[in-house]
Amino acid sequence: MKSLVISLLVAAATQAAAPKGSIPPGMVRLVGSCFEMGADDGEANERPPHEVCVQGFLIDRTEVTQEAWGKTHMGNPAGFKCEKCPLERVTWFEAEQYCREKGLRLPTEAEWEYAARAGTHTPYPSGPYLDGEHAWYDGNSDGKTHPVASLRPNAWGLYDMLGNVWEWVNDGWDSTYYAKSPRQDPKGPTEASERMARGGSWYNFEGLVRSSTRIHYPPAQRFVNVGFRCARDLVPPDTTHKRTP
Repeated sequence: MKSLVISLLVAAATQAAAPKGSIPPGMVRLVGSCFEMGADDGEANERPPHEVCVQGFLIDRTEVTQEAWGKTHMGNPAGFKCEKCPLERVTWFEAEQYCREKGLRLPTEAEWEYAARAGTHTPYPSGPYLDGEHAWYDGNSDGKTHPVASLRPNAWGLYDMLGNVWEWVNDGWDSTYYAKSPRQDPKGPTEASERMARGGSWYNFEGLVRSSTRIHYPPAQRFVNVGFRCARDLVPPDTTHKRTP
């Protein structure tokens, strides 16, 4: 555990010093490290907590907005029309295609949780309780989505990692995957009938708006509280991150 904490502290310090020149607009460069994924005190699908290591990657600073979607796609499927709000009612297939067309991809579950935690070990970036300053959820959302980046970012400069809308990730659903997950850069099951979403939404109570919360849906379905953000591998790959022995 001590080595894991040291690894996260090194990662947190390195994020602040990450070079800015090669980062595309609207993305954040995260230096890879190891962290504990999942939670003992969460839902059954969050167990067992297990250590994973991710290589460095880029991830969108915000959820993909309706405005960004409209620049390259006809029509707006969102239920809450608002250019600066996250796109929702988008299928996993549409989200995956959008990212791919931009030379990006959906983040893996492990990358997403690493980014959401931002070096923390608590259920929320703010600590053991949701403070309402980092996430839109049923206690403050007034029953709708809100413009991205309206609240405070997490420690790594990422907005709305919790709340506003659930976010599609690349991984498929497998109820036993956490028990057999590889330690290095887990990608999820190769074949699955449902895909994972993370982070909770404007519709959910605070118990579902946690860094480790997981949910799975059929990839062709649309939901008024599910959107996405994109990620990208670092080129060249980040090989400087610390792995625990």
